[in-house]
Amino acid sequence: MIQTILQVNQCDSRGGAANMALSLHRACRSAGLSAWMAVDEKTSDSSHVRRLDHNLFRHPLTKLWLKLFGRLEKSHPEWKHQWPFLHPLYWLAQPRGLHVRLAGCDEYDFPATWRALDLPPSRPDILHLHNLHGRYFDLRALPFLSRQVPVAITLHDMWLLTGGCAHSMDCRRWESGCGHCPYLSVSPHFPSDGTAYNRRIKRLIYQKSRLHVAAPSRWLMEKAKKSILAKSIATSRVIPNGVDQDIFRPGPQKEARQALGVPTDAVLLIAAAEDIRRNPFKDYAAIRAALEDVARRAPEKSILFAAIGQEAEPEQMGGVHIRFIPFERDPRIMARWYQSADICLHAAKADTFPTVILESLSCGTPVIATRVGGVPEQIKDGRDGFLVPKGDGAAMARRVLELIHSKSLRRDMGRNARERAKGEFSTKRMTDDYLAWYEEIGSNRNKGDESKHVPKK
Repeated sequence: MIQTILQVNQCDSRGGAANMALSLHRACRSAGLSAWMAVDEKTSDSSHVRRLDHNLFRHPLTKLWLKLFGRLEKSHPEWKHQWPFLHPLYWLAQPRGLHVRLAGCDEYDFPATWRALDLPPSRPDILHLHNLHGRYFDLRALPFLSRQVPVAITLHDMWLLTGGCAHSMDCRRWESGCGHCPYLSVSPHFPSDGTAYNRRIKRLIYQKSRLHVAAPSRWLMEKAKKSILAKSIATSRVIPNGVDQDIFRPGPQKEARQALGVPTDAVLLIAAAEDIRRNPFKDYAAIRAALEDVARRAPEKSILFAAIGQEAEPEQMGGVHIRFIPFERDPRIMARWYQSADICLHAAKADTFPTVILESLSCGTPVIATRVGGVPEQIKDGRDGFLVPKGDGAAMARRVLELIHSKSLRRDMGRNARERAKGEFSTKRMTDDYLAWYEEIGSNRNKGDESKHVPKK
């Protein structure tokens, strides 16, 4: 029987992967399991979340400089993304890492990875890995770790399948070898093209590993089974992510708007994404084109668009007022935004299984989203929202106009959305699925199936 679970992620907050991992961690503890998290960036005060402290295993001089660097970064957070000034100071402590980075190669010098199993009081029965990019995890440890305990990985994007990109967009070079990457400047960006080398190294690592792989969407799992990861997969599951149905639920729209300072008589459209206007995987240009079209075709309507995820000066576009809201990490405040809204817009160039859509549907707010990645598995087109082609602002505008002119259609879609979200996209359903999978993995190991696995070459 599974008793101890250790989850690993870059951080314990911020982003869909972190929120999903933290929700699963809490649910495992509520179920009576000994559940732990190991993270590079800890923001919570939980004693069951431990840091992967790589400096413990580095040279004393390196440790000293990185400690000073950390203090500098903490005292001047505004410098964090200013590469010309701050990053050379970091690389002074690790000159070899600078060479690796400039060559466009993945970094693997993260020694605490190899000691991760020692972080809980007792050795975990399952090691569950989440996002492994973010410069904190030594991927070369996978063969070693998977020989010690069963290793489960939840894919949150395509990074493990490619030579470097989190989303391949329209590129299919990850299937055959990468190299000549068309998206080097897209996060996680590289100064030069080492993608073919990165992919070869990953393939060699996976050949020596035995991994249990989950994905939130069938779309992503199908990608995984066509990738370099495929031959290492011992078991696989499609387990859709869930959100807390007690937080994300319908509520009185008028009260929610009053709490947020939103006019009660306006049509409220919302969209939410970190760095919403510049996010390379979202498509703010398509939303803006849709808003221009709506403003031109419905001049009699007073429309407020709340762009959640970035601070900026408000804009006016005919009858559409655009208000920019800083990224909101409090789920209860986000729930109020969904409860306030008439429609949620989600335009993306690439996406896996966006949490924003799950949260909106759970609050009974219909979603108009682009048909990319796993999004079609979230929205029943015409029943609890609408799907539109990627980059098609005009199609999005037509669906917005259809909904703002029909209160009954919004109501029916909102009711359908809530009913489906309660059944398919709850944290409880997600947790039950993962716990059942853990037990199956543990049972197979006890039968000796783990030792019989020989990765194919």
